[in-house]
Amino acid sequence: MNNALPIAVDGSGIYYDKKIFADFGVEPLSDNPTWDEVLDKAKKLTGKNPKTGEQTYGVYTRIPSDQAGYAVSIIANTFGADMGKMGYKEYLNQVTLNSPAMAKAAEYFKSLMPYAPQGIFQGQGAEKWSTPKNNIAMYINLPAIQLQKFKSMKMLDRYDVSMIPKGSQGTGGFLGGVRVQMVKNTQDKELAWEIVKWMSVGNGQRFLWETKNTMPVSTKSLGADYKPDATDEKMFKMVSQAQYMSPIWFTTAKFALTRAMEKVLLKDTSPQEALDTAQKEVLDEFAKNKAADQK
Repeated sequence: MNNALPIAVDGSGIYYDKKIFADFGVEPLSDNPTWDEVLDKAKKLTGKNPKTGEQTYGVYTRIPSDQAGYAVSIIANTFGADMGKMGYKEYLNQVTLNSPAMAKAAEYFKSLMPYAPQGIFQGQGAEKWSTPKNNIAMYINLPAIQLQKFKSMKMLDRYDVSMIPKGSQGTGGFLGGVRVQMVKNTQDKELAWEIVKWMSVGNGQRFLWETKNTMPVSTKSLGADYKPDATDEKMFKMVSQAQYMSPIWFTTAKFALTRAMEKVLLKDTSPQEALDTAQKEVLDEFAKNKAADQK
């Protein structure tokens, strides 16, 4: 058998550039905004910056690969979509990609695109983000640890973060993490297990946190003398409110949703039509995998 323990977690938030908001005379993003507020401010913050004269964009998020699917599922959670139920095998997952709430989220996501740089579909346009010449007002669904990087770069006077809007379960934002695993055919099981334990508790957790690369799975592992500052508190808040793990984020459903969003964004297919197709793809794949598993 394989043995694994978690060594890092992460949540996500909506980061924003305080200077750009001030340049346009727009109030900073609320600590707990609604998606309507995000869209409204994206509109106001798109255009020529009145202070610098530079073209500025109200919003950015990652789209290539599977990122559009993640973003839409996070928005759909706020709108009350069924985020599914995990099974002990993927084909036993309960997934609904074509609910009215998911279609509403897809339509909302599309409505943000006029306020983003044109290169967003190719993962381009945010090259100046986190630099003094930044021209992106808000960046949706960046990891919590990003705030630690701004802290180390001494840029907290310019960048801040707001929470992802919550859904009916009081959660919002992507839950990520890293685990360390000992495989069953390891040559030195005792040493491997000691490494797994070291990275998951105590000194290993403190090392990972102090090098600013990952967030700990438990603040208790950082020791009784650890006292979080305001920046740490914001990062831990993003993690604590992150959505529960959803089967929508797993291979079959995730890529079906991603293909659906490609049709919505690039081919102007209606969200409901694209999501109906995605739902059929998932059910067909689950049925095929189930049949193969029973042979």
